[in-house]
Amino acid sequence: MKRFVFLFVVLTLLCIFVGCSANGDSEDTVPFDGVYLSGKILFNGMPLPDTDVSVNGLIVFSTDGDGTFYLGPLEKGDVITFFKDGYSFAPSSVTADGSDSYLIITACLAGYTVNVLSDFPALSTHGTFNVSGSLTLTANENADCAFIGWYDGDTLLSALKSFVFTPTADTEIHARYETRPSDFSCSLDGKIVSWTTSDGALLYELYLNGDLVAATPDLSFDISDFVTDGVLYTIKIVAKNNSFQTETVMSAVFSPLPDGTDEPDTATVDPPEDVAFVTLDGEVFILFYATAEHSSVLASVNGLTAYESDLSSITETDIFDCDSIGKTFSERDGKMQVCIYANVTDMLRVGENLISVSLGIGADYSDAVTLNYFVSAKLAPPSDLNIVDGILSWSSSETDSTFYVYLNSVRIAVVEDGLSLSLSAFMPSEGDVISVVQVKDGYLNSDPAQISVTP
Repeated sequence: MKRFVFLFVVLTLLCIFVGCSANGDSEDTVPFDGVYLSGKILFNGMPLPDTDVSVNGLIVFSTDGDGTFYLGPLEKGDVITFFKDGYSFAPSSVTADGSDSYLIITACLAGYTVNVLSDFPALSTHGTFNVSGSLTLTANENADCAFIGWYDGDTLLSALKSFVFTPTADTEIHARYETRPSDFSCSLDGKIVSWTTSDGALLYELYLNGDLVAATPDLSFDISDFVTDGVLYTIKIVAKNNSFQTETVMSAVFSPLPDGTDEPDTATVDPPEDVAFVTLDGEVFILFYATAEHSSVLASVNGLTAYESDLSSITETDIFDCDSIGKTFSERDGKMQVCIYANVTDMLRVGENLISVSLGIGADYSDAVTLNYFVSAKLAPPSDLNIVDGILSWSSSETDSTFYVYLNSVRIAVVEDGLSLSLSAFMPSEGDVISVVQVKDGYLNSDPAQISVTP
């Protein structure tokens, strides 16, 4: 009896020792006997499709819609790994060793390095971040400093002060600001108005007695064509950028030319006819007519040259297919004329815009015909983007707006009536970016509102 009890105690201690040793093994192994192994890959509790499963570095399986994989027959020591761009896995690898097994593999979004720079670090998010998922970027402003947007190189990611960024690769983002243009001075030489540089200004506007006569990036302007001798003028120069303006003012009375001095001769060139604006799908065109005698065209927006071209080199195209400047031929009043249309959308700013066009014959140009185009404001981007059961929806506080919908920067639809779109015909994939832009006549187009397609 004592021998039996002693043998029982020895066997019990041996079992405990063996069990503890097995539980203390930290190596990622799966008991397997060289037969078959299967399992499921989950992301946020949902099956993750299109994940490559490799054995000893060779891809042998790719998961389908239910995230399940099947492997075998395997040999003891085979190493199983998992890969899908943008994801990491736990465990990252499994070693086959023992009997048949079923695994649950957990996927997580891979982390990316996001380096955030700022013109004014005290006013915005800045620094280097390791991001798995999304990063919320915030920007503030003060009286002399306005936030422009979050940029990746020269690409605007968002103009929103609070922006949720989801990286798909290591990225450097720049928070860009504008500052108030610096003080400057102006002077007068005859009828040439000149002014010093205002740091931070993109454009200078010149006013005579309150009327805007020029908008130019240059530092001088000849006002001979805008003033009358013997009249008192208040001359105001406004240095502007997209957010601020700084001005300087002077007064002058102009004297007539000395006796015997003639005004310079100017060539007689017929000006463009029937100058008008046309708005199509949120794009603004200046439209006018030239004759067969004209050889060139000059169009400017707020004093900046928009188009300067020989008529013969302008592409003949329908206005609906025109991205820049185009022409068609038509018979008007019994004679053939050239209808010219120039897209000026990207040069417009909020508020008053002066668009001028003139026609040339050889080196001589006609007087410019100038029209005013007023842009009310920049539209706010759509809000509350959501995708449910393949239906994209959004919200807007505006009425009578049109919405452009883009899939990975390619426009796929124009929604003129409603705030939703079925995506079934476009079959977006996980990770694709859907953008919606709000468009309305008389307003600048909104920045895009974006949403990523998720499983």
